[in-house]
Amino acid sequence: TEVWDKLKVDSTKLKVLYEKNKSKYQWNNRVSFIELYRYKLDSIKVFADSVKNGADFAKLAALKTKRSKRSVKNGFYNNVDVKSSEMAARAFTMKKGVLSEPLKVGTGWAIIKVVGKNPGYQKSYKEAIPEVSSLYQEQESKKLENEYLNKLNSKYHPVIYYERLENAFSAQK
Repeated sequence: TEVWDKLKVDSTKLKVLYEKNKSKYQWNNRVSFIELYRYKLDSIKVFADSVKNGADFAKLAALKTKRSKRSVKNGFYNNVDVKSSEMAARAFTMKKGVLSEPLKVGTGWAIIKVVGKNPGYQKSYKEAIPEVSSLYQEQESKKLENEYLNKLNSKYHPVIYYERLENAFSAQK
């Protein structure tokens, strides 16, 4: 508590720290896409043909995708970091609005359509506050911890016998 009680986050210092390190605070490329996932390639091909013949891909994905976690969101992946999955990386390389060829995904198959892309950029101060604050707290706690240890060392003058410590722990083996 000696260290943590003294740790205070100062918004002015946070801003200075952000300015000094702002090139480190980046958003990666992000992509939004709709996926229709099925276990069999044949069924994916049928749905792809339906879309090519005018069927609404978003509605088909919402009703027919077999991904349990995605069925709630109707197959929609919103603003996904391209580094989060192979599918997101692939989607980012596609043109917006174009239906993909069938893609092997795990134990099944998918077709996807990109609905939006957001290229990476440097985060604003407001967007980077959680990271800047974490860095600031880490640096300040380390500084306060060192000050506290120096204070204890100057008050008590401890002597550490490293060879005795080594022997004490090697005897336990």
